[in-house]
Amino acid sequence: MAGKSSAKVIAATPANKVKSSYVVAKGDRLATLATLFKCSVEDIMKWNGLTEPEVFVNQELIVYLPSEVLNKRA
Repeated sequence: MAGKSSAKVIAATPANKVKSSYVVAKGDRLATLATLFKCSVEDIMKWNGLTEPEVFVNQELIVYLPSEVLNKRA
């Protein structure tokens, strides 16, 4: 399956970010998700060991949310 890789997923949390997960929905694209999570397509690919910029419905992605997003919810 394209986009799958045996590469290790990044273990360290990027500065000022909180680890979370996101399940891909129909119509999602990495570029849209990168905007939503305030990161780059390359970041999402690296965090998830993706070799191609493709995602699939119901695929669970590791994402790192800006900590200020969570602070606003509290």
